[in-house]
Amino acid sequence: MIFQFKIADSLFEAYVTKYGIPGCYQAMKRAVECFKDVDKSDRYIFVSGDDRKAIEATFQVTFDDSKKLRTWIERLNKVEISGCAVEFTVDELERVDQQAKFHGKTRKEFVEWMAADLKSQMLERV
Repeated sequence: MIFQFKIADSLFEAYVTKYGIPGCYQAMKRAVECFKDVDKSDRYIFVSGDDRKAIEATFQVTFDDSKKLRTWIERLNKVEISGCAVEFTVDELERVDQQAKFHGKTRKEFVEWMAADLKSQMLERV
């Protein structure tokens, strides 16, 4: 199917500058395809450039879709072992941060320290 629509000359020129003449049409097609599953009443955000790079550096993984990003974000607030998950609220995570700071540790260091303590307690009861 061929579909035509009008865009501002400046927008077309921006695509041509960035992707060249053959590539600009494919880039526009990809941009439109991104929205095929988005409901018209849905809210959406774009994460690109430095923000995307910072998020990927934080998680040390690349994100190509929102589902993968959501999964990684959801992992931030829970500890899970063998399907048994303990989830933390925002307030509880703030308290974890305060405890970490009190003990001179980062959140990651503090959680690792507490996890090691929990592991030790669990193994003592076996």
